[in-house]
Amino acid sequence: MATNYIEHRLLASLGICAALITIVASIIVLDRPTINYIHDMAIALPCGLVVPLGILGEPTPYIVVSSLVLLFCGIVYHNTGFSFSEFRIPARACFIFLAAIGSWLNAEMLKISFGRPRPPLYLAGGIYAFQPFNAATDFASFPSEHAAVASAMAAAFSILIPAYRSTFFLLAAIIAISRLLIGLQYPSDILAGGLVGMITVVCLEAMFDRFAIELRHEKRRLR
Repeated sequence: MATNYIEHRLLASLGICAALITIVASIIVLDRPTINYIHDMAIALPCGLVVPLGILGEPTPYIVVSSLVLLFCGIVYHNTGFSFSEFRIPARACFIFLAAIGSWLNAEMLKISFGRPRPPLYLAGGIYAFQPFNAATDFASFPSEHAAVASAMAAAFSILIPAYRSTFFLLAAIIAISRLLIGLQYPSDILAGGLVGMITVVCLEAMFDRFAIELRHEKRRLR
């Protein structure tokens, strides 16, 4: 068991290092050509698609729904004494709530720390260099908040409902790429946001495991 744990930690560390190297390489060689190409192609997504994808990349719907679930469980328990803990509903709702708000907060803090200008500033005036601790909206490109929240939700729901893992991550990829196609983020912003979301959920799952809070349904044993 100890060997498996060490191997898991080593693979995770190597994966993070590879992701960081890819992000840096993207900033140096990929971001500007990609934005120039998208701008020249004049790619436009329909508003009916951009708006719902933008909403799904924000923490608000997940926070609201998970809060309502927790509120409902609390009201039922107060009035009837029935606990939904057997179905792990409160723990799961809390997990989604923390994953949404945690990935968003982490992305927001990093945005302020890096102060990266958004693509329209580069296209209009060639402004590309990072300006650390610039809290202006036009300097909030890195990492992508939508990619962070979308990847965090995909990872969180994959833990709760592993059968639909590919669907969750496909939707997260579509949400993230939409930010690139509408010209609001660079490829490295999306990659960094995805990494932030994944790390947030991994840390949350480790915290839940530490406090012995079960999230997954136990597999039925064959008799």
